[in-house]
Amino acid sequence: MSLVATPAPDFTAKAVMPDNCIEDFTLSSLRGKYVVLFFYPMDFTFVCPTELIAFDNSIEKFRALNTELVSVSVDSEYSHYAWKTTERSKGGVGKLRYPMVADFTKEISRSYGILLNNSVALRGLFLFAGSFFCIFFHSRRDQRCFFGCAFLIRAAAAHGKQKSNR
Repeated sequence: MSLVATPAPDFTAKAVMPDNCIEDFTLSSLRGKYVVLFFYPMDFTFVCPTELIAFDNSIEKFRALNTELVSVSVDSEYSHYAWKTTERSKGGVGKLRYPMVADFTKEISRSYGILLNNSVALRGLFLFAGSFFCIFFHSRRDQRCFFGCAFLIRAAAAHGKQKSNR
């Protein structure tokens, strides 16, 4: 399935929010903002916490660019909650300041074309910046480079300003 020249698939799913409450999250609720939607295979794995924490450590830089972060994995909202409430020193991710979406049915991962063997999501990053839609895929072993996201958001914002000035 190709996402080229199509709108981002919208979804509503349970998520653990920044304040640790569990509620429905709808992607389209972020319309009008830039969004970094990133997928990772599973909670409580040894590579995933470093990238989730790295995104959280940079959240103020993203917010300064009017950008929201959203993570997704095929785990349940209860697994997300347990991982978030586990101290970082004990393998948890601690308090993250962005939603952790539960894709327990795997429908979100499937709709974004990154479900591997009907079991886990590949590492994937989707950047929505107005009409700009960028997709990155990563191997199951490598961490993603989240630093490039801010560059692309700035580029999309500059393009939008140039377009509106014509």
